[in-house]
Amino acid sequence: MTRGLFNPFAVLAKRRAIKHTHTLRDMEDAIRLAPTVGDIEFSRMETIRTTCIAIATNGHWLQYCQAFRDARGIQTLVRVLNGPLKQYADVMTAAAAAAASTMTRTTYPVSLVIQKEFGKAGGIRALSSLLSFTLHKNSTVMEQVCKAAANAMLDDEDNRVAFGAAYGFRALVALLLQAETANADVIEHACRVAANAMHGNAKNAAAFGAAGGITALCGLLRGSLRNNEEVMGHTCRAASEAMTDNVENVAMFGVEGGISALIALFLIFRDNEYVMERACLALGNAMINNAENIAEFGAAGGIPSLIGLLNGSLRDNASVIEEACWTTVSVMVNRNNRAIFGTEHGIPALVAILAGSLRDNETVMLYACWATANALVNASNCAAFELNGGIPPLAALLSGSLRDKADVMGYAHRMAAILVSARP
Repeated sequence: MTRGLFNPFAVLAKRRAIKHTHTLRDMEDAIRLAPTVGDIEFSRMETIRTTCIAIATNGHWLQYCQAFRDARGIQTLVRVLNGPLKQYADVMTAAAAAAASTMTRTTYPVSLVIQKEFGKAGGIRALSSLLSFTLHKNSTVMEQVCKAAANAMLDDEDNRVAFGAAYGFRALVALLLQAETANADVIEHACRVAANAMHGNAKNAAAFGAAGGITALCGLLRGSLRNNEEVMGHTCRAASEAMTDNVENVAMFGVEGGISALIALFLIFRDNEYVMERACLALGNAMINNAENIAEFGAAGGIPSLIGLLNGSLRDNASVIEEACWTTVSVMVNRNNRAIFGTEHGIPALVAILAGSLRDNETVMLYACWATANALVNASNCAAFELNGGIPPLAALLSGSLRDKADVMGYAHRMAAILVSARP
C-alpha cells in the first residue's frame, strides 16, 4: 500500500490547532460569563487577546483552519467582534486579525467554508459596526478590520449582500474621504473592501456611488498617496468595479476628474504591471458609452500615454496589453481621438501587437483587432497601417491558430474590409 508523503508542517499546524482548541474553550467561557465590559476580569480579557493572536499567527495553515472551524472557533470569534470589548483596541486588533487570517485563499477550500460561516454568524454586521465605531481612532484596528472585511467578501456573494445591507459603505466612504490624514495601509485595505464588496454586485456599486464613493476614489487618485503602488492598484480596481454597468458612477467619475487622474498614473507607473493593468481596466470601464469621458481622455493628453504603454516595457505582458487594447477600443470611437492616435504613431504600436509575441493569445487579439478596426475608420490610419507592415500580420492572423475563433475573426475580417474600401 502506498503511503502519502510525510508533511511535518501540516502535523505541526494540527498540533497547534489541538492545543489552541482548549484555549478557545477558555475564551468562550470568558465571553459567556461576561455580558458587559465591567464583568470581564483582566485575565479573561488577556485570554481572549492572546487566543486571537494565536489564531492570527497560525491561520494561514490549512490544517489549523480546519481544526479551528471544527471547534466552532468562527462563532466564538464573531462573538468577540460583536461583544462588549469594542473600546479595547488591542483586543479588537487581535480579533480582526484572526478573522482576516482564516479567510485568505491560502487555505482554500476551507476558507470558502469559513467565509460562509463567518457571515452566517453575523461577522459582516460586526465588522461594519466596527468600521463606524473605531472610525479614525486607531489605525491598527482599522487596518485589521478592513483586512477581515475584504477577505470575508473574496468569494462569498452572501457576505457582499450583507455588507451592503449593514450600511457598510457609509463608514467605508467616510474613511476613504479622510485618506490624506489616514494610514496608507488602512486606505489600501479599505479600497480592497470596496472592490470586493462591489464585485459582481450592482446594488452595492450603486450604494457606493450614492455614498460618495466615486468622489473619494478620485480624491485618492489625485492625492498624496498617488505614488503608492498598493494603494493605487486597489483604488483603480475599486473604481473599475464601481463603474461596471453603472452609468451614474461612470458619469460622476468623469465629472470628478477621474479620467485625468488615471492618465497621470501612466507617467508614474508606466513600467508597473500591477497598477497599469488595473488603471487600464478602470479607464476602459469609464469610457463605455460615455462620449464626454472619451473626449476628455483625448483632450487631457491620454493618447500619447496609452501609445507609450502599448510600445513600452510591458508590451509582451498579456494582462496589461489586453486591458490597454480594451481601453483603446473605446478611445477610438471618437473622431478627434482617431486622428490624434494616428498622428502620435499609434498604428505602428497596434501592428507590433498583431505581429508580436501575443499573436496567439485569443483575448489580446480580440481587443487588438477591435481597437485597430475602430482606428482604421480614419483614412490616414489605413494608409499608416499598410505603410507600417500591417498586412502580413493580418493575413497571418486570418489563417493562423485563431482562425476558428469567431469573435477574433469577426474583427479581423472587419479590418480587412475597411482596408479594401479605403483603397482608391
